[in-house]
Amino acid sequence: MRRGLFAAVFTVIVFCLSASAAQPKISLSSDKKDCICKKGETVVLTVNGKIPESGIKILMYQPNTAVKTLELPAGKNSVSLVHPGGAVRFEAVTMTAGKDGKKKKKVLAAVGVIADPYSIRPGFTEPADFQQFWDNAKAELAKVPVKAERKEIEVTDDLIPKASSYFSYRVPVKMNEPTVLKGKFRCWDVKVDCVGGVPVSGYLTMPADAKQKSLPAIVTFHGAGVKTANKAFVSGAIRFDVNAHGIENGHPADYYRKLAAGKLNGYTVRGLKSRDTYYFRNMYLRVQRALDYIKTLPEYDGKTLIVAGNSQGGGQTLVAAGLDPDVKLILASVPAMCDHGGILAGRISGWPRLVKMKNGKVVNPEAVKTLPYFDAAFFAKRIKAEAYLTVGLIDVTCSPTSVFAAYNNIPGKKHITVLPYRGHRGTLSPAFIKRVQQVVQKKTLNAR
Repeated sequence: MRRGLFAAVFTVIVFCLSASAAQPKISLSSDKKDCICKKGETVVLTVNGKIPESGIKILMYQPNTAVKTLELPAGKNSVSLVHPGGAVRFEAVTMTAGKDGKKKKKVLAAVGVIADPYSIRPGFTEPADFQQFWDNAKAELAKVPVKAERKEIEVTDDLIPKASSYFSYRVPVKMNEPTVLKGKFRCWDVKVDCVGGVPVSGYLTMPADAKQKSLPAIVTFHGAGVKTANKAFVSGAIRFDVNAHGIENGHPADYYRKLAAGKLNGYTVRGLKSRDTYYFRNMYLRVQRALDYIKTLPEYDGKTLIVAGNSQGGGQTLVAAGLDPDVKLILASVPAMCDHGGILAGRISGWPRLVKMKNGKVVNPEAVKTLPYFDAAFFAKRIKAEAYLTVGLIDVTCSPTSVFAAYNNIPGKKHITVLPYRGHRGTLSPAFIKRVQQVVQKKTLNAR
């Protein structure tokens, strides 16, 4: 089944979540390979499957957020249109009357088609002192010793159903994970001193018999929200999963819900008026400090540093590789914090979309002043690692154009998995999975 998900098809099938077994199955497909075209090119959309008697509508969500309804000609199942440019999302929907008499939309299928993605550049201009700003920040970080507090946690086999796999995002990745943990692995709850009085906080695991300088390291960062780090176990590798906020790990879910509603509520805009006080400054420095810590471990091989993350974690991954040239391999899955200035170029900015405009004018100029220093697309320019990214063409959280704005800035070896039928979930990179398995398995063999 996973092989089918990874196949290079350009059709999306979305099952209507209805109690009625009679609900027809519909899919949308585009005539463009990878659902990529040129601006002004004619695109043909086809509705596959039996159309309900009530008919369907195709909604076209344009880059400027305008929505256009495409009408299917009588007796036809396809429609042609001229692509307006940028990322466009199409939905096949039915409209039904709700109990309140208002029509409600039910999405049967969706597909994205993007124009000229490899020519997209960030909406902001990189600040002239971008590098100096982060060099100064790293110098401040360097004054804080890499001091860690480690609390060992008993490893038992009952952790297996709860353990994260190689990575720490929404879709499990089965990559020959161990079937026995007890006696085979060690695990620690780790806190590492950092700037601002907030530590790096995460779970560290490694094989119990790890020898000095024998293991590659995989560091993962979290998507948006407030949550504990995850325990992940990889044969032949160090794993360090880091929560985004330097908070305690291992509490019940309600603990994190209260933090999200209280102390960490609205963290994406905290301190936004200044680059020196913006919340993400210290978050980015915690990313660097997590890597600093890995390099102190005697079991680390000193050369194979892998970083991965999804959404906000994908943005942190780009930042990690941009800040630290020792990073060798990354996966940034639907990365956030890219192209903060996209709205200035007439497209949807990347998450968290903080620049606001009204009547063609920016209404929060402080965001325009601060955010260029935190745009992952500018960190991408400095990446020396082998880079893998994913993009969902119907993603309404991290806009497809924002991901390409970062991807196109990466100077070295890179690969992007384009998923026309995917949104913000289920966005895996088969190419990266194959590559990281090669790296870890090779290191495992070398260590024997």
